[in-house]
Amino acid sequence: MNSVSLVVPPKACLAFCVALFLFPVPQALAQVPASTAASTNIPASVPEGSPVSPVTSKAPSTSALSSSSLSPALPNFKPTALGAFANRLAFEGWTGLDLYIWQPVAGALLPQLPESDGLKAAILQEYGLQTFTRKSLQRGQRYIHIDVYEFANKDGAFAAYAFLRRGATTVVLRGDATSEDDDSISFVQGKTFISIYGTSGDDEESKDVIRRVATKVAKAIVETGAPPYILSTMPQLEFLHGSEKIVMGPVSARRFCPAPYLNSLDFKQSRLACVADYQMREPVKERVKLLLVDYGGNAKAAAASYQSYISALCQSRDENPDLRLAQDSNQFRNGATFTEIQLHGSRIFMVTGARKKYSAELLLRQIR
Repeated sequence: MNSVSLVVPPKACLAFCVALFLFPVPQALAQVPASTAASTNIPASVPEGSPVSPVTSKAPSTSALSSSSLSPALPNFKPTALGAFANRLAFEGWTGLDLYIWQPVAGALLPQLPESDGLKAAILQEYGLQTFTRKSLQRGQRYIHIDVYEFANKDGAFAAYAFLRRGATTVVLRGDATSEDDDSISFVQGKTFISIYGTSGDDEESKDVIRRVATKVAKAIVETGAPPYILSTMPQLEFLHGSEKIVMGPVSARRFCPAPYLNSLDFKQSRLACVADYQMREPVKERVKLLLVDYGGNAKAAAASYQSYISALCQSRDENPDLRLAQDSNQFRNGATFTEIQLHGSRIFMVTGARKKYSAELLLRQIR
């Protein structure tokens, strides 16, 4: 066998080595938490969902500094006033961990949250999440997480409360609305939604700390709020309280309402929307969902959105939309259930999941 020697010119070899030194292979950078005790954040390799903060407050090494000088700058988040308050919480026997902070920056608007999937993050983005802060307390193998969600407005905070709250029983009212169960307390106050929960069940020590944390944090929030106005405009007969979900875009609409072609509705022009369950009792018992999209007095935008939805649905069914577009109420059959959509001035109402075609009509009779 003949061997062939490969000769690389010295100048080419030198150029290759210089290029490697000056232009290292870039690593993917995710949104990282920030510690209030650190002026420089250094991301560590920690699995998502780990109770340990993936940020260290130790000074960076020389090698780390030389590497970071050739990489894109990491955001140095600073806690909000409420985040700083949560960071100062201390309880005997519990060790406070570094804060995890997310704030929207250019190119990273989708929230990067612990234990979060893409759907949850996209919905919170629609709700107008401005900053997320987690303060964790550790005692042995037990953890308590204090999650602070701060929003652009009060409707967004209440929407997050309705979406993410744990439990239902309210023993002590905190904030504007409260839910709790054996190992968690969730409440909304003003533009802030708070979720406090432990990782170990049937733990009296953890439960006591969770209650004390909730009381302290609620007192630290001066601003108050009220449920979104749209809840008072929903039909009240047969309304199942606790089932309501606020909709602020197509992602949350698809998540909470099982109707097709919801992207055809123009949520950008809407003022607010809501989905809730109704328990119909007469003449037959069945549970249906109602979606209300309010365009805030803009009847033209509501009509355009209604026509867009009817056209999309008719196109999928090979129907001529002209006849349906001439009326403000239309009913479609989807498999074994019926969907009815009605246009009322600047509002659109849609009932889904009705097994009887008259159930939707009975519910919509409440609309004035």
